[in-house]
Amino acid sequence: FGCEVVDGPGGVKIEMNERGQPSGSAFVQFKTNADAENALKYNKQKLGDRYVDMEKMTSEDREATENKEYGDAKENKEDREAKENKKDREAKEQKEVAKENNFCIKLSGLARKATQAEIFDFLSVGHVKQVGEIAITVNGKGKPSGDAFVKVGSNEDLKVALCLNDTAFGNRRVEVHKVGLAQLEKARKNIFCIKLSCLSRKITENDISKF
Repeated sequence: FGCEVVDGPGGVKIEMNERGQPSGSAFVQFKTNADAENALKYNKQKLGDRYVDMEKMTSEDREATENKEYGDAKENKEDREAKENKKDREAKEQKEVAKENNFCIKLSGLARKATQAEIFDFLSVGHVKQVGEIAITVNGKGKPSGDAFVKVGSNEDLKVALCLNDTAFGNRRVEVHKVGLAQLEKARKNIFCIKLSCLSRKITENDISKF
């Protein structure tokens, strides 16, 4: 795509049908909205021996599509084991998260073109010493919503960040408020995805990531 796919082939998920065979569709996860938009330029282009269709969606849209298409499919032993392993992994992650300090903020009123790098710079210039994860949320159309959630390193950083409320960010004034870790977790799900359809069943994750 010439765009940044999250984890390379690891950011590609090929859908399987109820028989455990490739369905001809796949989801690709991108790091930014701009990457996803650029990828759409390849709609109706040839991948392997077929022309592929592309549509943009969030991860929540992807999950809804998967549930709708395969909700009635009978689970085999491997499916059940995979789900059980996922639950165990998620439970472990939640315990680890609970141990971490909960220093999160929400920025509202951002320009839709605002990037993670610009948000990082805004907070750093504002004397926030440790800027951690930044999650820019999207609306139902997959476009940036104007909101972002950020995890900072300490209670002191949190206090400094809150002092930036109603200050200039580009040509706008942004709101900065304290939020819970749960809201940041929810924002993480608003990743940028493209669904590819009409794929050859022989196409691999590596083929798609290099497309």
